[in-house]
Amino acid sequence: SKCQCDERADGNSVARVLQISRHVRTGHNTSAAVEQHSEDKLEILGNSGCVVHDVMVLYVIFESAIVSRDMMLYNYGYLEGINVVPPLVTMGIFAATLSAALSTLIGSSRVLQALAKDNLFGRILSPFAKLMWSKQEPIPAILLSWFFVQLILLVGKLNAIAPIVTMFFLISYGVVNFACFALTVASAPNFRPSFRFFTWHTALLGFFGCFAVMFFINSLYASVSVVLLIILFLFISFRSPGVHWGEVSQALIYHQVRKYLLRLDVRKEHVKFWRPQMLLLVSNPRSCYRLMSFINDLKKGGLYVLGHVIVSDYNEQSVHQYRDQLPVWIDFVDTSKLKAFVELTISPSVRQGARGLLTTSGLGGMKPNTVVLGYFDEVLPEDDGPDVCCACLNKTGNFQLHSRETGQKLVHITSKLLPVRTAESPQLLSHEDYVGIIQDSIQLHKNVLVVRNSSQLIMTIGHGTIDLWPAALLPGSRPPKNLSDVISASSPGTSPLHDLEHDGQPLADDHYDSTYYMILQLGCVLHMVPYWK
Repeated sequence: SKCQCDERADGNSVARVLQISRHVRTGHNTSAAVEQHSEDKLEILGNSGCVVHDVMVLYVIFESAIVSRDMMLYNYGYLEGINVVPPLVTMGIFAATLSAALSTLIGSSRVLQALAKDNLFGRILSPFAKLMWSKQEPIPAILLSWFFVQLILLVGKLNAIAPIVTMFFLISYGVVNFACFALTVASAPNFRPSFRFFTWHTALLGFFGCFAVMFFINSLYASVSVVLLIILFLFISFRSPGVHWGEVSQALIYHQVRKYLLRLDVRKEHVKFWRPQMLLLVSNPRSCYRLMSFINDLKKGGLYVLGHVIVSDYNEQSVHQYRDQLPVWIDFVDTSKLKAFVELTISPSVRQGARGLLTTSGLGGMKPNTVVLGYFDEVLPEDDGPDVCCACLNKTGNFQLHSRETGQKLVHITSKLLPVRTAESPQLLSHEDYVGIIQDSIQLHKNVLVVRNSSQLIMTIGHGTIDLWPAALLPGSRPPKNLSDVISASSPGTSPLHDLEHDGQPLADDHYDSTYYMILQLGCVLHMVPYWK
């Protein structure tokens, strides 16, 4: 019947596509076994691929010229009828089948061994990362691949197996094309394809072409394959394995962030879109994690920078300390789930280092407008320890399952941080420097927050409360009657929380104390955080 003919035609076409893909894939898997590729080897691989392509095209042309359509549809062994020596066809089929099977088995086992080595799926695949014998062959991965091949062969129908295998081949080629397209769009300087006709248009065309062919062959298999691809992508993304192979997503993020930072114009800032952008000066994360977590809630989607001054002259020892401490701080912030950037600086005094942080922290239109300081006193700091960090992380009740693993990570990370100050060690920050940092912040039109008794802040599961006591602190000052007076008096690009002036003159001879509205504003921002509602 016509339906049966169409079905056989589709199966035959898929088988040819699969066979061509296997020939090309064989060359790729063979080249993957070579540790270092020279230009001559790459040129040979490219030329061999062109030769295979030309031979297959010529084969299709000559075959269609001498074989009738009915013979191709109904007689899978038609080559024996048109060959001068029919037994050669049978020998060739056995040789091609054995070669394709072995190459696919070896290639897939190497891919499986690489996945296990990179620990993408945890301990499930760890036994298959081993290399055995003198030639370092992935024997466990080969055995597992052979087992899955036998399961597939139990289907018993080539036309049922071919579309499934073809889907995964086309997904692989489509994703590779998309990766090339993404690298081109992201302007990655180290991505330099040698193919002279390559453009982002050809990569994008290859991506859509592969997926279009998938749905043309079998829409159901194509849909299931795409769903499996998305599940694998999400699993690997959320699991975030600790490997460094260079993710294309980082190049895309860098490209987009740079583009939008250039569009974020500080001259277009308006008071109604004001938000706190924090610069927290930290002496040691081990003694002030409660404060770091509290400011993390207070920033309301704004910029959050953790600044630290390494008090020392700029020399080889201080540079070595800087290079050692910076990744430890970043690991601490990442494990503690703080949405903050880390800025370390080297300076002979704390005030000079703070000046550098005040003037250079941030980028473009994202710069801190609020400086947070701990209260200056003679009390020795206490080491919070990983337990306090886990308690703060678990304040919403959703972190309990991961608290043990994160606690172990925090113990390892905090052990690399410098110890907290003791009675024997000198205090590096003097009274003059402390007041001077506040003065420098005010001169740079920064809001200043001074936090005291942060070590007594207890994060309990559920929700937290905090009392607000707005007050006009300056002598003889009073808050304005209407908030609209404050907003109308502030020019675009400035915060209503700074000195209120209009055309360079004080407003109506009244010195408003902006501390009153600063406390109300921050209290409103904190109330928007689910934990503090």
